Amino acid sequence: MEQKKTIILHIMEILEEYTDSEHTLSQNDIVTILAEKYNLVCERKTVGRTLAALRKEGHEISSGRNGIALLSGRFEKSELRLLIDSVLASRYIDSKHSEDLIAKLMREGGKYFSESTHLAYNRKWDKTPNKEVFFTIEILDESIGREEKVHFTYNTYTLRKKLMPFGKNPVTVSPYFLLLHNQRYYLICNEDGKDTVSYFRVDRITDIVQEKKKVRPLSSVQNHEEISPEKLDSAFPYLIDGTAEKIVLRCNKCIFSDLVDWFGSRFTVLKSEGDYVEVSLMAPPKAMEYWGLQYGENAEILAPESLRKRMEIVVKKIALKYRS
Repeated sequence: MEQKKTIILHIMEILEEYTDSEHTLSQNDIVTILAEKYNLVCERKTVGRTLAALRKEGHEISSGRNGIALLSGRFEKSELRLLIDSVLASRYIDSKHSEDLIAKLMREGGKYFSESTHLAYNRKWDKTPNKEVFFTIEILDESIGREEKVHFTYNTYTLRKKLMPFGKNPVTVSPYFLLLHNQRYYLICNEDGKDTVSYFRVDRITDIVQEKKKVRPLSSVQNHEEISPEKLDSAFPYLIDGTAEKIVLRCNKCIFSDLVDWFGSRFTVLKSEGDYVEVSLMAPPKAMEYWGLQYGENAEILAPESLRKRMEIVVKKIALKYRS
């Protein structure tokens, strides 16, 4: 019985590795691979019965003149390419872990799945030097589930592009959730000694340690009702500490798609005149200051007045730098 289970397992592995809609095997091929790769002796009729049993379990296996092939793999080729692209584009994953993940995804595609040219080129993209990211995420995920605090070292970069401790360390926090925002992982938490929500880049966290202390309830943190993955992701252009306020913008309609990209459905069109549209949204003023500088040519902050004055000061300083 044990050998029968082993044969079923290995025949499935063979189909996953060697076959797809364009590549097939015969029953004799499967018998040969079982012998050469797994040192298992198996007759053709056993292969036939196994294939029938696998089909009965719901596996889409073709069998005909052209041979035998598994048509229902766990991933389509396009899905694997999308996942590989995502790993390559994720700057918070260091180079070694990126290579390991890609190798695992490649194996999911079987023998005939190969990278396209643009994937090889994308391997040149910058990656974080922090090799603790995956371990950090595991610890945070576990601590969030247990509602327990953690402490860690928070880092910045030296002029040699190496991580070094930044500010007061270690930092002790009550972790609430992780958010993927602008292709970066952030820890949303409350730092001990503060009454507001804090944001920490996960790829800059090292030396994380779990504490056997219960987290501060999120309900006791200032403006906790604004803190949710959905609201933060679409309402905050940048994850910078601050309370969300009503922001009114006058924008050229040429960047309306950008507004949707940044803020989703969480902004209101107040009026539309000619080439311009006036909108309102909720976001921290400091985050909108950076956003306003990025889109300054096509966007004007109308309110609040304090942010408008701040933009005037910053823009004048920038203009002085570029004055001939």
